[in-house]
Amino acid sequence: KQGLTTDAIKQYDLYLAKFEDDADIAFKQADYLGWSRFAYRREDAIKYYRMGLAVREDDERRHKLGQLLSRDRKQLDEALAEYRHLLKSKPDNAEWRAEYRKLLLWDEKNLDEAIAEYRRLSQQKKGDFETDRTLASLLARKDPKSPEALKLYADLVKRKPGDEELRREYSDLLSGDTAHRAQAIEEFRKLVAKDPRPETRYKLAKLLAEDRSHLDEAIGEYRKLLEAQPDNAQWRAEYRKLLLWDESHTGEAIKEQRKVVAENPKDLDAKRTLALLLARQDPNSEEARSLVSELLKSRPNDTALRQEYADLLSGDAAHRDEAIEEYRTLVEKDPRPETRHKLARLLAGDPARADEAVEQYRTLVASDSAHPEWLDEYRALLLSNDRYRGEAIKEYRRLTAERPGDLEAKHTLAMLLAADDPHNREALSLYADVVKRQPADNTVRLEYADLLSGDKSRRNDAIEQYRALVKSDPKPQTRYKLARLLAADRSQVDEALEHYRILIQTQASSKEEYDQWRTGYRQALLFDEKNTKEAISEYRRYAAEKPGDFEVHHTLAQLLARDDPRSGEAVSLYKGLVEARPDDHQLRLEYVHVLSADPKRRIDAIQEYRVLVKQQPTPEMREALADLLAAQPDGRSEARQQYEAILRDRPADTGVRLKYAQLLASQRETTPEAVKEYEAVLRDDPKNGDAHAGLARGYAALHQRNKALHEANLAVANGAKEKEIAALRKDLMRGEEPNFQVFARGMVQRGKTKSQLDGAQAGLGGRVDSGTGVTLKGEAGGEDYWRSSHDAAGAFGSFDTDFHIDAENDFGIGAGYHTIGDRSVTGRLEYKYLGEHMRFGLGADRMLRYDSYVALVGDSIHGRDIGSARENRLHILIGYEGDRATFNFVPYGGAVDAKGVMANPFGGARAEWRYRIYDGERLQVSPILAGEAYHYRFNAFGVDLGPDGIYQAREPRPGGYFSPQFFGSGETGLAINGRLGENAFLELEGGPSLQFVKEQGLDHDIAAGGQGKLQFVYFLQPSVHWSFGAEVRSFGSAYTRALAATSIGFEF
Repeated sequence: KQGLTTDAIKQYDLYLAKFEDDADIAFKQADYLGWSRFAYRREDAIKYYRMGLAVREDDERRHKLGQLLSRDRKQLDEALAEYRHLLKSKPDNAEWRAEYRKLLLWDEKNLDEAIAEYRRLSQQKKGDFETDRTLASLLARKDPKSPEALKLYADLVKRKPGDEELRREYSDLLSGDTAHRAQAIEEFRKLVAKDPRPETRYKLAKLLAEDRSHLDEAIGEYRKLLEAQPDNAQWRAEYRKLLLWDESHTGEAIKEQRKVVAENPKDLDAKRTLALLLARQDPNSEEARSLVSELLKSRPNDTALRQEYADLLSGDAAHRDEAIEEYRTLVEKDPRPETRHKLARLLAGDPARADEAVEQYRTLVASDSAHPEWLDEYRALLLSNDRYRGEAIKEYRRLTAERPGDLEAKHTLAMLLAADDPHNREALSLYADVVKRQPADNTVRLEYADLLSGDKSRRNDAIEQYRALVKSDPKPQTRYKLARLLAADRSQVDEALEHYRILIQTQASSKEEYDQWRTGYRQALLFDEKNTKEAISEYRRYAAEKPGDFEVHHTLAQLLARDDPRSGEAVSLYKGLVEARPDDHQLRLEYVHVLSADPKRRIDAIQEYRVLVKQQPTPEMREALADLLAAQPDGRSEARQQYEAILRDRPADTGVRLKYAQLLASQRETTPEAVKEYEAVLRDDPKNGDAHAGLARGYAALHQRNKALHEANLAVANGAKEKEIAALRKDLMRGEEPNFQVFARGMVQRGKTKSQLDGAQAGLGGRVDSGTGVTLKGEAGGEDYWRSSHDAAGAFGSFDTDFHIDAENDFGIGAGYHTIGDRSVTGRLEYKYLGEHMRFGLGADRMLRYDSYVALVGDSIHGRDIGSARENRLHILIGYEGDRATFNFVPYGGAVDAKGVMANPFGGARAEWRYRIYDGERLQVSPILAGEAYHYRFNAFGVDLGPDGIYQAREPRPGGYFSPQFFGSGETGLAINGRLGENAFLELEGGPSLQFVKEQGLDHDIAAGGQGKLQFVYFLQPSVHWSFGAEVRSFGSAYTRALAATSIGFEF
């Protein structure tokens, strides 16, 4: 009250020294000392606050204590402790917490607590910029790479994009993390764009310099910095270092380095750097070499400098020898692997020093510090010269053992082994493995295919590889290799030709290559006869290109002869070739073969053979001449002489004897001699099927049927050609009657009412050969014919005798009798001449007529007999039988006698031509052309008397048989003879006809008719056969007759 505050404070000090438990006085004294105008005793104030608080809790005085403590950073921890005490009692006191948060910012050790407080505040004051900024800075202080801090800063910058200080903080933060370097660079770019301070630009330049991809931009920023502060030594030093990083800035780096050298000529390191830069710009730089050489004078023992000098020298081929010497010196003084490697590499570049290079590489790869690339270079060096192939193989074997999956190493080892031995199995196995694992590598597959193609046993594998190559990458060279391999196998020539055809349509790289393809194509065409026409076309073209080439024209001639043995062009070519080489025996033989293939030139062929036989009468020549002569009717005598001459020299030659026998058998008068020759062949060769067949034909010609049939069976059993023996067996066993047979025959005839007739026969038959001159035949049985209510049954029998006068002349006579009808005596009288090709016959026949029931059996009307027509005929046969064609012309005439009418004369003729268009071993096909015409004096096809019950004079007269005043027929047809299996024969024959019929008066009829025939024979056993035959024939509108017969025959 009196204003004596200072005195009061002293009195309080004295009081409190004695009474420390007086909290009120302690707090009052602290308030004076800490907060009044006497607040110069802060430490005493702190003491008194603590004294009072020790006695009594007072939040206001504790708050003041905390404030006093916070004024000194040294007492920060005590201040924080007081605030924590306060906030523990009153956690929601905003003033205290705000002061507490600020205190937490002062020391790094309180960062976690500060972050926690500001996170809480940020949640309370959502969107408060300052709070979020403080939190972001705290997070950045704790961890400069904090994603949360970066995220907060990014948000703050977005909220205040114009706050440059904030953006700098953000950019600094980003620059501290390489992961966000790009973003930091972008932020600094923005800062520099707005405020290009050198300090900011420097930070951007530093950031850019840390990333080589921004090197050019960094250099650009440093240039701008140096433009602003050219004397800044730090920036220029950093700028020069940057220039060294990329060769694109070498020129600028050299300029800068020249400045350094100019500023300090004694700076040897600067000169060294300049030399390195000059060498980088130009490896052959003389200035660089001069600088290093000069430096070496000052530093003769500087190994690294000498190394650089050697490196400089090695870049120029002109200084290579000098470089090698420098490297040798270095290796001797300090044999480091890197230096030795440089020496080895230089030596390897000179083939003359290859051995020394190999030695150096051996030392390198043997060291513990060998680099993989050195091993690769060593292997490449070994591969460069065949002298090191053995060592290369060992090295690559070791490599493949270490790295089983290294396909390139396996490939190289395979190539080395194959170069040493193209048939090396290990090489093939390695190639197979590489191709299997790298199927798309056509280069390796091609090498593998080439290797396989050299081994005949692996040719098919090579073909498969080439096929795969052509499919994936159809290069002409690969296709040619495939075609050439395929052509070596006759079974794959077709595929080879397909590839050759593609090749010759392809553009070749050179004429030589195209000629090579064409040659392969021509050769492949020769392998298979089905390509003959294409080969001819190709060789015609080739012959036009090479008009004087003997071999080309010879091949063309051979091809023409192969395509058409009768080719006139082939003959002409061969004639010219023979004239060019008259002494070429084989060529003349080919010419003769071509001539002999054409019947028109056979005479010329014979003449040529005669010359050959005269020059060289060898059995082969004689045989060829005889074969040709045997085909000429006027040459058989000479052929016989040639065959006999051969057999005198070689009596055991069954082949020639067989031909000789066939020649003798071709003429009937010498058939007995032919039989003897066939028997001689069989004595030497009992299983000769052709001899058995010939003997069978000979016996058949001599009418020794049983022997003929026996030999025919032996011929088939011993492999005789079926088509040659089948006809003979049929003739012997079904064309002629067997020794004994049981037969049944049937007939159905329809047409006009009067011609309707049905009938059947059954009986037994037999045949006996009496020596070679006589054959006796006979048959007997019963028969029955009917028409509506008429029926006639009876018996029949016949007997025939054939006299074989000689091999060409036969005479036959026979008689028979039927009990049905009247005058039913039948008979025949016949003479035949059977020449080699010509046939002639003359004969007379009496036979029954089956045109109607009346004609066959007869009838009685009003006590008068009519019908029972019997035909009496004379005929002449004129025929020709060639290799394929047959022709028969038969004129005939006679009369038919029947009860109730007078004898009815008739006359006519039939002609028939056949030509075998197909003659296979089991099938023969022949078209037929035939014509027939005949005339009767009157029509006797009546079956009744006139109305007056007497013989009628008007036509038709009651004879019952078909007897038109004129009948003409033109026929076409087809005959098919075939063998089914080993035991069956089938004949089919027939065709339509156009018929003209004039029965009486002026009326006539044109109608379609025709005939058909079937004959089937099956051998149940060699001496037992069953046969079935059927025949249908139509006579205009008069009637159609169908016949059928079956039998079982036995041979004894």
